[in-house]
Amino acid sequence: MRRLVLAWLLGVGLVLVPSGARAEEPGPFQTHVGAARQLYDELEYERALAELSRARRHSSGDADDVLLALYEGVILADLGRTESSGAAFRVALLLQPGAELPLKVSPKVEQRFEAVRQQALRELAKQDVRVPPPVATAPLEPVTSPDTRASPVPTAPEVSTSATVRSRAWIPATVGGVLLVGGGVSYLQARSERSRLRRDDVSIKNAQDVDRSVSRGKSFQTVGLVLAGLALVFLLPKGGVEVRNAQEGERVYVSGVRLDASQGLPEGTSGWLISTAVDGKLHRFGKVPKSEHIDLRTLADAPPQAEARGTLSVTGAQGCRVALGSQVLEGQTPLSSQMPAGREFEVRVTCGGKPDVVRWVMAVPGQGVALDVP
Repeated sequence: MRRLVLAWLLGVGLVLVPSGARAEEPGPFQTHVGAARQLYDELEYERALAELSRARRHSSGDADDVLLALYEGVILADLGRTESSGAAFRVALLLQPGAELPLKVSPKVEQRFEAVRQQALRELAKQDVRVPPPVATAPLEPVTSPDTRASPVPTAPEVSTSATVRSRAWIPATVGGVLLVGGGVSYLQARSERSRLRRDDVSIKNAQDVDRSVSRGKSFQTVGLVLAGLALVFLLPKGGVEVRNAQEGERVYVSGVRLDASQGLPEGTSGWLISTAVDGKLHRFGKVPKSEHIDLRTLADAPPQAEARGTLSVTGAQGCRVALGSQVLEGQTPLSSQMPAGREFEVRVTCGGKPDVVRWVMAVPGQGVALDVP
């Protein structure tokens, strides 16, 4: 009898345990990473990489991206792809310089990983250097003898691809102000016509005068609203970001997606992974601290790496076909596919009955590029 009571109490206790206290089921990201870990232990390296590509579609931020890049670096190292492995480690360590490998590796891979860490730390330290702006004052002559006077050392000028953005900021503000004043004047004229009708103005003698006054009031009101709306277009703050020290024809990519002239930087906690392309190929790469501008001079040159790969993930709309350059990818959205790294590609997403969505992407070796299609 005592055993029956004890069993009953245990059963009731299990039922009454709150759902929050029970172990939560792993999400899709953890599921794919766990599957990749198991496949790695079974020496199924290519299948493990495929699972990591699927996990990337469910990444929730930098921490997940770092974990994926570390796993990819280890697996690529075991496959003998040294350059791609180092590129994946570099992506992880630029995001989180203190990251540790999630798997036990050989001493050779461990040494290579630490070498990449030191390289990443040097790049991040270089990016932290702040160049003071030039001061518009007369230069001071040093107190030296004529024969020991040193010639001034020329400094490289800072070139801004959008230097005219702030210097011409008064133009839209002025236009918006003029339009807003015009809208206000039109609105006051509309109120004046309304006031004439209410107080039985002596100039209104018959029904035709009333109709004309009503018509003028409506016209002034319409013009006022239109001008006020146009004024808001010019006066509201615009998006966009200032890019400094870009070479001629150099295009900027943020997290692998080309940055348009009117586009702002995505939200981030500490900075962004920036890459640039010249003549269709990867030119520079690095992490840029969060700021109102991007100084491309702080990025490191990116040497070409043959047969390097990245990953393209397209989410959002479902059942769409995706073309990477001239190649139509297998399957439909949401999908994930490997892509050549270090080259620019046009991505065209085609959904039935909707205009095609076109974006330009470029993956750094080992990088995952994510597109969210509305």
